[in-house]
Amino acid sequence: MARGDTNQLIHNLQKKKKRNDGGHQYKAPAIARCARDLSAVLNAEWLAQATIVPIPPSKVKTDPAYDDWMVQICKGIRVPTPPDVRELVEQIASMDTFKGGNGKSPAELKQNYRIAENQLQNLRGIVGVNREHHSHIQLFYLQRKFRSGIGVRELDSKHS
Repeated sequence: MARGDTNQLIHNLQKKKKRNDGGHQYKAPAIARCARDLSAVLNAEWLAQATIVPIPPSKVKTDPAYDDWMVQICKGIRVPTPPDVRELVEQIASMDTFKGGNGKSPAELKQNYRIAENQLQNLRGIVGVNREHHSHIQLFYLQRKFRSGIGVRELDSKHS
């Protein structure tokens, strides 16, 4: 995929949920494409042992601007069957988006996260966290939370 194509894909993923914001019709195909692309590169054996933890968006679930596109991508992966996807990391309060130049420090991000205790039962042996600008926070947090031997790894093509 050319750089311009990649930038356009990311731009389409970041479209607002509101249908009147323009370009909304490109969001669902972008989500499907990302899920297909991940399905093509992830190792099925690794995925069968993993729980995928999408990074939470900048808004909490009760916020009208909440957008679960990362969850939709992860749930759309098929290698050869759907993976175990859990929203283990939750935000406590909505924040401004990173895209708007309002990046938070790792400490600020960490203070705004909590573990969804109701999602902990029967976790698989590896917890895969998708990469985003602050995924290292979740990795650190999850590693501390799950010192019991669950391996926490970033979800990328290294596991294909």
